[in-house]
Amino acid sequence: MFSFEGRAMAGLEGDTVASALLANGERVLGVGPRGRPLGILDDTPFDPGMVVTAEGAPLAVGRPLCEGVALARAPRPRPSGPRALGLGGRLGTALRRFGQRPAPAEGVPVSPHEHAHLHTDVLVIGAGPAGLMAALEAARAGARVVLSEAQRDVGGWLTAVPSTTRLDALAPDAFIARTLGSLRQLEARLLLGAVAIEGATEGVVTLAEPMGAAATLTRLWHVHAREVILATGLAERMLAFRGNDRPGVMRASAVARFARRFGVRAGTEAVLITSGGPADDVAATMAEAGIAVVATVDVAAPRERVMRVVGRQGVEGVEIAAAGRARLVRCDLVAVAGGVVPRTIPGPGSGEERGGWRRVGGAAGVLDLAEALEAGAAAGRAAASGDGVARRISVAGAGRCAAGPEPAIVARADVFLDTRRTLTAADIRRARDPAAILAAAGPGEKGLIAAALGGRAASLLAEAERRQAMPLAEPAVAPVVTRVRRSPVHAAHREAGAVFEHHHGWARPVAFPHAGEGPADAACREALAAREAAALFDASGLGRVLAAGPSLADALRRLSGSTEPVDPAVHRLLPAIGEDGCVLDALQLVPAGEGVHLVGRGPADAVIARLIAIDPELLVADITDVATPFVLHGPQSAVVLDAVLDAPLVEGVRSVGRARATLGGVDVHITPERELGGAGFRIDVPTPFAAAAWVRLANAAWSAGGSIAGWGAARILGVEAGRAPLAAATAAKASAAELGLGLLSSDVRRLLVGLEPLGAAAPSVGARLVATRRRAQKTVALGEVIASERSLFLRRGVALALMTRGAARMGDVLYAVDGRSTTAVRVGPPSALTG
Repeated sequence: MFSFEGRAMAGLEGDTVASALLANGERVLGVGPRGRPLGILDDTPFDPGMVVTAEGAPLAVGRPLCEGVALARAPRPRPSGPRALGLGGRLGTALRRFGQRPAPAEGVPVSPHEHAHLHTDVLVIGAGPAGLMAALEAARAGARVVLSEAQRDVGGWLTAVPSTTRLDALAPDAFIARTLGSLRQLEARLLLGAVAIEGATEGVVTLAEPMGAAATLTRLWHVHAREVILATGLAERMLAFRGNDRPGVMRASAVARFARRFGVRAGTEAVLITSGGPADDVAATMAEAGIAVVATVDVAAPRERVMRVVGRQGVEGVEIAAAGRARLVRCDLVAVAGGVVPRTIPGPGSGEERGGWRRVGGAAGVLDLAEALEAGAAAGRAAASGDGVARRISVAGAGRCAAGPEPAIVARADVFLDTRRTLTAADIRRARDPAAILAAAGPGEKGLIAAALGGRAASLLAEAERRQAMPLAEPAVAPVVTRVRRSPVHAAHREAGAVFEHHHGWARPVAFPHAGEGPADAACREALAAREAAALFDASGLGRVLAAGPSLADALRRLSGSTEPVDPAVHRLLPAIGEDGCVLDALQLVPAGEGVHLVGRGPADAVIARLIAIDPELLVADITDVATPFVLHGPQSAVVLDAVLDAPLVEGVRSVGRARATLGGVDVHITPERELGGAGFRIDVPTPFAAAAWVRLANAAWSAGGSIAGWGAARILGVEAGRAPLAAATAAKASAAELGLGLLSSDVRRLLVGLEPLGAAAPSVGARLVATRRRAQKTVALGEVIASERSLFLRRGVALALMTRGAARMGDVLYAVDGRSTTAVRVGPPSALTG
């Protein structure tokens, strides 16, 4: 059950917001910038700008329906500034939010998000017919495969063809089920509901996956792939006619998929509008669902056209002109089959221009189902460097899609080339920045907008491709483009020659290379200094949360997954467990009066969201910016610290666990730090005095034979000490017990282990662990490498892996295989340090 505008309604498991509202007869879901009613245009997450509100926050109608959620119509967008999108006058002000990545509604906080990294041989984007076959053939060839799909289920084109279609003598649904079963047996990883929001160079693609029951948290997957197959399919074009924004005007493919996937009829009597191509498949699927096609209009024909859609709050009929005569056809649904165009993802350059990228199926312009299946299978086999010929699938009973002619435009005040933003041809022609309109438009609207721009279209389309934004009404995507935050000592880092990386919105130093030294070599040198003398790290950006309240102990228990209350005075390290039971963060507990400071390895927002979900009455605050943390690590760290403090206090810190001291007359807090293995201290300095404190600490570290160090060295030290990187643990969906962070011992399926390379090279991240060097198609993976570094202190490579039955394999020699090389490794405990 759920509610819409205060009325109780019923939904079914697997429903999206759109399918549930349609099934309950709701057609008007919002109001556009001009005050015109808006309805459902598409059934995908790509329906640009169509949102409702869920508990006051915007929610795209393509997202899954949640039990008990309270939905309401989205408010009319209000003016937010003059001449937005380069449009003049009152209309332009109402459209400002649509010119860039969509922003959340006023007063609604941006959804918190977390980052995760995933390594694979082949990434397939899109789980339609071509994507399914590409993933299947790549997995059969022995490659590690990740298959991502923006929808919550797979099939794409196959979910819109008539049920009489046969693939290898199977109905479409049975064929999809068989393919999914094979992929699971081959251990391919499926990311459903993950929208590709950015395609970058060097084989890294960013996917946004809403998490939790109400999608209040978003996981941003950074997928590192040797080969990327773009199988994003086809988008149906919209056509220009009067009233084409009315609720009840929908893409024909969406009408068919609502019927096939959800058993929902978008109407009872439909007018089917085509553009010079066949629409037999759509008409047959509509007939199977009980939707009567009362008229078909081919607007590409010389003597047929749609004059207007009749109805104010929804479709009531269509006026059609044919052979010089006009007639009114009564209906409650208009299905638009305006031809198709390839769908792509944002990013620099086209797929052909990116190394290691392949377009297949509809994304490559293939309009025949059998050809798409064959092309996908061939691409998957080639991406995995597999031998032999990919399997062919026999297809019967399915027609072809049609590209159709270039769309014609009509310059009228009630004919919209972009129906979600209700932009007419005149609006687009007078825009000062039409490339922004193209960048934010859906693929089905770009042709109409380009036609309105005439001779300027080619150059503007190229500019739009360069700065394209995904047309999603998803507030969780907004943090991807927020400003970069800098540490209070950023200027000192830059003066010292730091190389920076962006991490959770912060610019932080990776390493401080000397002349002729690269960042990787500098990180190794700095890590060695931390083991032999002392190294000073700037830990700005690590989340720090203040939590307090009478139920604090129980909230921390639930946060950690423990069965006993958590006492901050006893427990110094606490895992934060997400809704899915996997590790969200690893927190250091620092008592603070009646409350506790939770110091994490990642940003504070995910931990705050989890604590509020556990206990809304708990006092929770983000205090990351109140103090700047520095970490001093190494055997000489006590000497360095005593040299800069106004009064020696190191021994007191060791015995008490936390102490207050003064540094240059400024009160600072000092706590022991053992996360990196060995002795160390964390010094929290009030942010206004951080720059001066850094200079004094750095000079003392250099005097003791140490160094300042970046996060590259911290990663090396962490792997040496057996600490799994947070991003790797999150990507592997590891539990606290598997990582050795659980407060109670328990039987676990996997265990974190250390790997000692038996050769010069360390295994690569993402490599699979197998028992034999010989490659075989059916080789069973025993585990996966999640971290790998080079250690000058140990004079060898060090690596960590999550392994099945890891405790029973201590001392075993296994092989790490990554698709290009094989490395022999010996299994041992996570920590590689002997002293």
